[in-house]
Amino acid sequence: MLAPPAPAAVIPEPGADYFERGIAQYRAGDYASALYLFQAARSSGNRNPNLRYDIALTLFQLGRDAEARREFESLYFEPGYESIVDYHLGLIAVRAGDRESATATLRRTAQGAPQEPLRQLAAAALVHVEGAMPPETFAAYGSLGGGYDSNAGYQSDDVQEVSDSADSFYEGIGVVDYPLGHGQFLMGNLHAREYADLPEYSQQTAQAGWRVVAGTRGWVGTLAARVETSRFGGESLHDAGMLTVEGRREMGPGYLTVRASSARFASGDLFPDLEGWRHRLGAEYATWRGAIGYELELNDRADLEEADEFASRSPTRHVLTARSSRALGGNVSLEWRARYRYSSYGDADRFGGVEDKRADALAEIAFATRWRVTQLWSLLAEARYARNGSSLDHYEYTRGSGLLGLEVTL
Repeated sequence: MLAPPAPAAVIPEPGADYFERGIAQYRAGDYASALYLFQAARSSGNRNPNLRYDIALTLFQLGRDAEARREFESLYFEPGYESIVDYHLGLIAVRAGDRESATATLRRTAQGAPQEPLRQLAAAALVHVEGAMPPETFAAYGSLGGGYDSNAGYQSDDVQEVSDSADSFYEGIGVVDYPLGHGQFLMGNLHAREYADLPEYSQQTAQAGWRVVAGTRGWVGTLAARVETSRFGGESLHDAGMLTVEGRREMGPGYLTVRASSARFASGDLFPDLEGWRHRLGAEYATWRGAIGYELELNDRADLEEADEFASRSPTRHVLTARSSRALGGNVSLEWRARYRYSSYGDADRFGGVEDKRADALAEIAFATRWRVTQLWSLLAEARYARNGSSLDHYEYTRGSGLLGLEVTL
């Protein structure tokens, strides 16, 4: 069964010395000593909910589940603790053989926790409880918002119309997941971004697909097939077919996901040089506190060649990612995401009789805050910044954007 996360590492006076020594003993695996020190911190007058949470985790590790349950339940109405309490109460119910309670609390966490890694942990725990994937249910997501973009020409990894043209925009997203039974689903999503004064940079993308999910030997496997069509500035950008294989399993206090995908792009007249293949292989490790990941991307595109000029469109990319989220209380959460991507192009670009190999280094950071107004509706505010350095000056750019939106989750 999934292990609980490490105890919280910040707590105010009084009893701080006891608390810090308790943390050290917990991390060393001496749970009996950790419990003694945590209880000493409590006896010193500390009533911080972080301390109660650490005591509950330690009791859970010692197998004293009835006492752990009482400590967790005392945290249920503390801001930011509801979902993590549900998760651990579900684990306690599993050990007690109470399958019905375990399924109910873990499913509630898997569907409603504000942190995505915690939702994934709960979903993985459900696999252990039920011996198969959780019951298949219809799911849908939609959002509508607007914002400002300082570099409207940069729309994707493939379309890099670098410009200094800033503009306001509105954006809509729709996602549907429809169960067919026996672990199979139909999928669909739509995305559209329309610019107020620069319609030549507006983009629309639609996807439809099928996937099948199954669990075996501790792994949850997914096979998915999709088709995609995309338009840019009112013209066809590409049509694509994609195949993805994914495996996820529990590892320590979190879960490991490995993924491989291949996509074939048939490009329109706008960017014929993007015709060809894209292959990706990656892995991510996530706990309820956050996630880190790596991805290798290989491209074999048509490239751009006219007369004596040539530009490669077939990079090899190494991508590092990190993300985390934190509940702030009052149904408000804070999220951040970071990405670093290094791209190298095997063939040198050739312009005006000069040949230079291209290499890019892209750094991105995003912050978002989400206020869950009801179980269905949320308000979202997001800010992003990206900076791309390149060995070829005309590929360097910066981009900042902000978005305010309304979300609905079914």
